Amino acid sequence: METARDSAGGRNGSPQALVTFLGEDRALLAGPAGALPIPAQDKLTLKLAMLYEGQCAGLGIGRTAAKFGYSRQGYYKMLQQFRNHGAGALLQGHRRKYTRRRKDEIVQAVVRQRYQNPEASSADLAVLLRHGGLRISERTIERIITLYGLQQRTYPKGRAKVRS
Repeated sequence: METARDSAGGRNGSPQALVTFLGEDRALLAGPAGALPIPAQDKLTLKLAMLYEGQCAGLGIGRTAAKFGYSRQGYYKMLQQFRNHGAGALLQGHRRKYTRRRKDEIVQAVVRQRYQNPEASSADLAVLLRHGGLRISERTIERIITLYGLQQRTYPKGRAKVRS
Protein backbone atom coordinates (compact mmCIF):
# COMPACT_ATOMS: atom_id res chain seq x y z
CA MET A 1 0.00 0.00 0.00
CA GLU A 2 1.33 3.40 -1.02
CA THR A 3 1.40 6.12 1.64
CA ALA A 4 1.10 9.87 1.09
CA ARG A 5 4.83 10.24 1.71
CA ASP A 6 5.66 7.65 -0.96
CA SER A 7 3.42 9.28 -3.56
CA ALA A 8 4.97 12.71 -2.95
CA GLY A 9 8.41 11.45 -3.79
CA GLY A 10 9.82 10.17 -7.03
CA ARG A 11 10.22 6.52 -7.98
CA ASN A 12 13.05 6.04 -5.54
CA GLY A 13 11.31 7.88 -2.67
CA SER A 14 13.26 11.15 -3.09
CA PRO A 15 11.35 14.44 -3.04
CA GLN A 16 10.07 15.58 -6.41
CA ALA A 17 9.45 19.16 -7.50
CA LEU A 18 6.01 20.03 -8.76
CA VAL A 19 6.94 23.17 -10.72
CA THR A 20 9.75 23.54 -13.21
CA PHE A 21 10.71 27.02 -14.37
CA LEU A 22 11.55 27.17 -18.07
CA GLY A 23 12.40 30.85 -18.15
CA GLU A 24 11.44 34.10 -16.50
CA ASP A 25 7.91 34.03 -17.84
CA ARG A 26 7.25 30.30 -18.30
CA ALA A 27 6.68 27.53 -15.81
CA LEU A 28 5.51 23.94 -16.02
CA LEU A 29 3.34 22.12 -13.48
CA ALA A 30 4.55 18.51 -13.75
CA GLY A 31 3.39 15.23 -12.32
CA PRO A 32 4.03 11.53 -12.91
CA ALA A 33 1.53 11.30 -15.77
CA GLY A 34 2.11 14.61 -17.58
CA ALA A 35 2.57 18.34 -17.36
CA LEU A 36 0.61 21.57 -17.70
CA PRO A 37 2.04 24.94 -18.71
CA ILE A 38 1.39 27.77 -16.24
CA PRO A 39 0.74 31.21 -17.76
CA ALA A 40 3.12 33.90 -16.49
CA GLN A 41 0.29 36.03 -15.08
CA ASP A 42 -1.19 33.15 -13.04
CA LYS A 43 0.24 33.98 -9.63
CA LEU A 44 -2.33 31.91 -7.74
CA THR A 45 -1.24 28.61 -9.30
CA LEU A 46 2.40 29.35 -8.58
CA LYS A 47 1.68 30.24 -4.95
CA LEU A 48 -0.39 27.08 -4.44
CA ALA A 49 2.33 24.98 -6.06
CA MET A 50 4.92 26.58 -3.79
CA LEU A 51 2.86 25.75 -0.70
CA TYR A 52 2.39 22.20 -1.96
CA GLU A 53 6.11 21.72 -2.57
CA GLY A 54 6.98 23.20 0.82
CA GLN A 55 4.38 21.31 2.87
CA CYS A 56 3.71 18.08 0.96
CA ALA A 57 6.59 17.27 -1.37
CA GLY A 58 9.30 17.33 1.29
CA LEU A 59 11.60 19.73 -0.56
CA GLY A 60 12.18 22.01 2.43
CA ILE A 61 10.80 25.44 3.14
CA GLY A 62 13.97 27.45 2.50
CA ARG A 63 14.75 25.88 -0.86
CA THR A 64 11.16 26.04 -2.00
CA ALA A 65 10.69 29.69 -1.02
CA ALA A 66 13.94 30.69 -2.73
CA LYS A 67 12.97 28.77 -5.87
CA PHE A 68 9.78 30.82 -6.17
CA GLY A 69 11.46 34.11 -5.27
CA TYR A 70 10.14 34.47 -1.71
CA SER A 71 11.80 34.57 1.68
CA ARG A 72 11.01 32.05 4.41
CA GLN A 73 9.03 34.78 6.17
CA GLY A 74 7.01 35.46 3.00
CA TYR A 75 6.37 31.74 2.60
CA TYR A 76 5.06 31.38 6.16
CA LYS A 77 2.90 34.48 5.78
CA MET A 78 1.31 33.00 2.65
CA LEU A 79 0.85 29.66 4.38
CA GLN A 80 -0.93 31.38 7.28
CA GLN A 81 -3.19 33.27 4.87
CA PHE A 82 -4.01 30.05 3.05
CA ARG A 83 -4.78 28.19 6.28
CA ASN A 84 -6.99 31.00 7.60
CA HIS A 85 -8.83 32.07 4.45
CA GLY A 86 -8.17 29.57 1.66
CA ALA A 87 -6.83 30.16 -1.83
CA GLY A 88 -8.74 33.43 -2.26
CA ALA A 89 -6.45 35.10 0.27
CA LEU A 90 -3.48 34.35 -1.98
CA LEU A 91 -5.02 36.39 -4.78
CA GLN A 92 -5.27 39.50 -2.68
CA GLY A 93 -2.13 41.54 -2.47
CA HIS A 94 -1.33 44.32 -0.07
CA ARG A 95 -3.88 46.93 -1.00
CA ARG A 96 -4.24 50.32 0.53
CA LYS A 97 -7.42 50.89 2.40
CA TYR A 98 -7.85 54.31 0.83
CA THR A 99 -6.67 55.65 -2.48
CA ARG A 100 -4.06 58.35 -2.23
CA ARG A 101 -5.02 60.23 -5.39
CA ARG A 102 -6.61 63.61 -5.01
CA LYS A 103 -9.72 64.11 -7.08
CA ASP A 104 -9.70 66.86 -9.67
CA GLU A 105 -12.65 68.63 -8.05
CA ILE A 106 -10.73 68.91 -4.77
CA VAL A 107 -7.62 70.28 -6.48
CA GLN A 108 -9.75 72.80 -8.42
CA ALA A 109 -11.54 73.90 -5.25
CA VAL A 110 -8.24 74.44 -3.40
CA VAL A 111 -6.76 76.44 -6.28
CA ARG A 112 -9.95 78.52 -6.60
CA GLN A 113 -10.02 79.28 -2.86
CA ARG A 114 -6.33 80.15 -2.90
CA TYR A 115 -6.84 82.71 -5.66
CA GLN A 116 -9.92 84.15 -3.94
CA ASN A 117 -8.17 84.31 -0.55
CA PRO A 118 -4.43 84.72 -1.23
CA GLU A 119 -3.60 85.68 2.36
CA ALA A 120 -5.49 82.74 3.95
CA SER A 121 -3.51 79.98 5.64
CA SER A 122 -4.04 76.32 4.84
CA ALA A 123 -6.09 76.00 8.05
CA ASP A 124 -8.36 78.83 6.91
CA LEU A 125 -8.74 77.26 3.47
CA ALA A 126 -9.59 73.92 5.07
CA VAL A 127 -12.40 75.54 7.07
CA LEU A 128 -13.79 77.26 3.96
CA LEU A 129 -13.68 74.05 1.92
CA ARG A 130 -15.25 71.99 4.68
CA HIS A 131 -18.12 74.49 4.88
CA GLY A 132 -18.50 73.92 1.15
CA GLY A 133 -19.00 70.19 1.77
CA LEU A 134 -15.53 68.81 0.92
CA ARG A 135 -13.65 66.50 3.25
CA ILE A 136 -10.08 67.68 3.14
CA SER A 137 -7.18 68.02 5.55
CA GLU A 138 -4.84 70.94 6.03
CA ARG A 139 -1.92 68.77 4.94
CA THR A 140 -3.61 67.92 1.64
CA ILE A 141 -4.18 71.62 1.03
CA GLU A 142 -0.51 72.32 1.76
CA ARG A 143 0.54 69.61 -0.70
CA ILE A 144 -1.69 71.02 -3.45
CA ILE A 145 -0.44 74.57 -2.80
CA THR A 146 3.16 73.38 -3.02
CA LEU A 147 2.50 71.24 -6.10
CA TYR A 148 0.99 74.15 -8.05
CA GLY A 149 3.40 76.78 -6.71
CA LEU A 150 0.74 78.81 -4.92
CA GLN A 151 2.81 79.62 -1.84
CA GLN A 152 2.73 83.14 -0.49
CA ARG A 153 5.80 85.03 -1.48
CA THR A 154 7.42 87.04 1.24
CA TYR A 155 9.05 90.11 -0.21
CA PRO A 156 11.07 92.57 1.80
CA LYS A 157 8.90 95.48 2.94
CA GLY A 158 11.52 98.00 2.10
CA ARG A 159 15.14 98.32 1.33
CA ALA A 160 17.44 98.10 4.24
CA LYS A 161 19.04 101.40 5.02
CA VAL A 162 22.69 101.46 4.36
CA ARG A 163 24.74 103.08 7.07
CA SER A 164 27.34 105.42 5.94
